[in-house]
Amino acid sequence: MCSQEHGAAVQELLDEGDWEVRSCTLEALAGYSSSDADLIERIAALLDDDTYAVRAKACFLLGKVQATNQADLPSAVMA
Repeated sequence: MCSQEHGAAVQELLDEGDWEVRSCTLEALAGYSSSDADLIERIAALLDDDTYAVRAKACFLLGKVQATNQADLPSAVMA
């Protein structure tokens, strides 16, 4: 659906206590084409989530938006 009107409400679900909600929220956000720095930071924070599925989706989404500041890449890769 990718409604920009509801984007902020969707992002708030990243803080939900239920891991399935966080995971589904990341999946929903994958449909948005956003490089919003605040959102990227919120997604990067989920790389420390207790649940593997949430961490995996956070990695996928950070890769999709090419959040290179969130990855420890060798300088040869960045060139």
